[in-house]
Amino acid sequence: MPEPNPATAIDILLDPDATMIQHAKTANTRLLKVFPKGFALDASHAPHITTLMRYVRTRDLDKVFAAASKIFAGLTSMKLKAFKYYF
Repeated sequence: MPEPNPATAIDILLDPDATMIQHAKTANTRLLKVFPKGFALDASHAPHITTLMRYVRTRDLDKVFAAASKIFAGLTSMKLKAFKYYF
């Protein structure tokens, strides 16, 4: 019988600053006027930028955290510009 190989879902994301959050909320309000059944941002659904979403072996979580920490430690600032909306 094969050994169990538990996996954990991870989502590595960037939390935007206050300016970007306000722009996202303004755009979301405008989009909901056109498509009312769309996704509304609220306290439980904050704007963010997903950089990686996947399953990893649970036993490898420490390795994933270590690798991600190295990458994010090297980021001191980023300037992002939205150019298109997609849902």
